[in-house]
Amino acid sequence: MATQLFLVPQEFNAQGSYVPKYTGTDLQGHSYIAMPFGVEGVALVATDPNPALAGESDVYAFPENLDTATTDDDASNIQNFFEGVSIPDAFIVSGMTFRDIVKGVAQIFQVAQRCAGLAGVGIFTRNTVASIQSTAAQIKAGALTTDAANAPISQASSKIGGVGVQPVQPAQPTLSTALADNAALQANLTSVAASFGFTAPDNNSTAEEALYALGQQFTAPLLLSRGDGFQI
Repeated sequence: MATQLFLVPQEFNAQGSYVPKYTGTDLQGHSYIAMPFGVEGVALVATDPNPALAGESDVYAFPENLDTATTDDDASNIQNFFEGVSIPDAFIVSGMTFRDIVKGVAQIFQVAQRCAGLAGVGIFTRNTVASIQSTAAQIKAGALTTDAANAPISQASSKIGGVGVQPVQPAQPTLSTALADNAALQANLTSVAASFGFTAPDNNSTAEEALYALGQQFTAPLLLSRGDGFQI
């Protein structure tokens, strides 16, 4: 059983489950395992080699052979994609293998999952565990439906949140946000470190540096097995 890895956006399906996008099309009929980036809205997906999924503009497809060394173009393309979905990319340099990149990503995703589990919030997104659970429950109850793109829509056909004046909300952190400038992020990542028994992130570091530093301390096996024992 060959396995290929993809970075895929997440969305609500018609049943209210928050799943990788394309489960009803490119992934239909294929077994897959997904490792979410916390509640950030993207997941690392392991499935069969899938040219259709690889061809989607909002999907990044890693090569089947993860031990392939990256070229300058590979490194640039990966960094451009990662920056668009707030995945730390400063550690990526030309010549490193795709396996090393995937391992770094998966480690960071584990940190984001623990942050969501402990604090109930995202790092770079306004998604929260509670908001995802609420939307899922409303879809299941029929209070919300999804459009052709699986974006939640109320029965009155207004997008979630509606229109009109919305309350001003504080800016969300970005990859370049310093922990010293965002007390909530600093506290959440310090809690993650304590829960794992890791060294806490340097408060002078950026969010990108802190996530990578925490991820590098995650040494447990990173399994994405569909029954074939595949791991990074």
